[in-house]
Amino acid sequence: MPLQTAIMGVLVLAIVATYFAAWWMSPLAKAWTGCSPTVRKVSWTVIVLWTVSRAVIFEARADPTSLMTDGLSGQNIFQLVVATLAVMWAGYLLVTRKVPLLALVVGPRFWVSVLLFVFVATTAWSIWPEYTVYRSGELLALWVTTVHIITSSRNHLQDTTWMLGLTMVAYWFGGMVNSGGLGAFQGGGFAALRANVGAMAAGGYIVILVSEGLSGRNVSLTKWGFGLASTLVFGSMSSILALLVALPTLWVYRSTRALAWVRLLAIFLPTSLIAGIIILSPGLEAGILSTFSALFDKDIRLIMTLTGRLPMWEAIWVVSRNNPWGAGFAAADRLITDLLASANIGWAATHAHNGYIAAWVGGGWPGVIILVVMLGSTWACTDHLNLPVRALARALLIFMLINNMTIVGIGGFANATWLLFMAVTLFPVRHYENSTAPQPLPATRWRGSGIRG
Repeated sequence: MPLQTAIMGVLVLAIVATYFAAWWMSPLAKAWTGCSPTVRKVSWTVIVLWTVSRAVIFEARADPTSLMTDGLSGQNIFQLVVATLAVMWAGYLLVTRKVPLLALVVGPRFWVSVLLFVFVATTAWSIWPEYTVYRSGELLALWVTTVHIITSSRNHLQDTTWMLGLTMVAYWFGGMVNSGGLGAFQGGGFAALRANVGAMAAGGYIVILVSEGLSGRNVSLTKWGFGLASTLVFGSMSSILALLVALPTLWVYRSTRALAWVRLLAIFLPTSLIAGIIILSPGLEAGILSTFSALFDKDIRLIMTLTGRLPMWEAIWVVSRNNPWGAGFAAADRLITDLLASANIGWAATHAHNGYIAAWVGGGWPGVIILVVMLGSTWACTDHLNLPVRALARALLIFMLINNMTIVGIGGFANATWLLFMAVTLFPVRHYENSTAPQPLPATRWRGSGIRG
C-alpha cells in the first residue's frame, strides 16, 4: 500500500471518528460555559501551525500527479500532519462542547457548514478522493477552530486582525525562504514576494485599520506601514483594485440611509465621468495600461486577459459544463491542468484562479448555488449589526467578493480568504465596538430565527 494512501486512510478515520463522537456525545456533555485561556492558546497554535505550513513550508508541484508516482515529500507530510492534528483538535472542541453544534448553524453559519459538508460529500465521485478528503477535512477543522477562537474572544475584531497579520508575516517570511533569502531580490525587485494570499490578507488588514481610524481609535504608524508595505510588495493587482472598491464602500455605509445615497452619488458620478473620458481617449487608455504594465511588471496583453485567466475560464466551462455534480472538491481544481489538456490556453494553469469556478468544478451546481446563498445570507445578516460594524462587514465582503474572482478563495481549498470570511460570519456573535477594556454588548438576535448569537 503506497504511503500516501495509508496516511489518507488514517486522516479519513480521524475525521469520521471525531465528528461521529461529537454528534454522539454532545447531548451528554455539559453545557457550554466559556473557554479557558489554555484551550484558546491551543486553537491559536493550530491556526499558526496551519498558516506557517502553507506559507513557509510549501511545495507546489507543476505536475500534481507526481504525488501518486513519486510519493509525498517532507513538506507534504508536514502539511498532512498539521491538517490531521487540526481535524483531531476540532473534534475535541466539538466533543467537549467548547464549540456547541448550535454555534455552527446560526444565521449564515448554517450555510457555511452545509457548503463544507457538500464538499466532503463530493469525495464519493471525486477524481482524486484522497485529496478531496484531505482538503475538505482541513477546511472543516479550520471552520470549527475559527468559530472557537471568535466566539470565546473578548474582542473578536482584534482576533480577526491578528489572523490577517499572521498571514502577512508568514508570506513575507515564506517568500524570502522559498526564494533563497535576500540575495534573490538583487536585480529582480520584490518579484519573489508576490503572493495573492498575502495580498488578500493585507487588503483586509487595511480595511480594518481604516474602520478603526474612522471610529476615532489611534492606529499606530507601524500597523499602517506594515499593511501598506505588504499590499504593495505582495503585488496583486486584483487585491489593490478590490481595496479601491472596498474603502469607498466602508465610507458609504458608515452613514444614515439618506446620506449613504449622497455619498454613493459623490463616488459614482466622478468615477463614471473619468471612466468615460478614458474609454473615449484611446491614447489615454494606452498610457494608463502602460503604467499598470510597468507597475505590476506584466505585459499589457496579459493584463487585458487578466493574466491569461479569461481564456482559461472559458476552457474550464467547455470541459466541465456536462458535469453538474463537479469532479470533487479541491481535486478538480488541483488537477485543472489535466482537465484542460485538450484546450490550448497558452499556459499551464495549476488551479482555477477563481473561487467561484473552483466551487463549480469541485461541487458542481450544488456547490455554486450554496456558495451564492451563503454569501447572500451573510450580507443580509449584517443588517442586524450596529452602523460601524455593518459598514466594516460589508466592506470586507465586497473586498473578498471581488478578490475571489481572480484567486482560489471562498469556494476553493482552505486559505486566508476563507478565514476572513468565517470571521465575518461570526461578527454578530460578539461585538465590543467601543472598547479599550472590552465590555459585552447584548447578543444579536437573528431575524426570524428566535436564536441569540
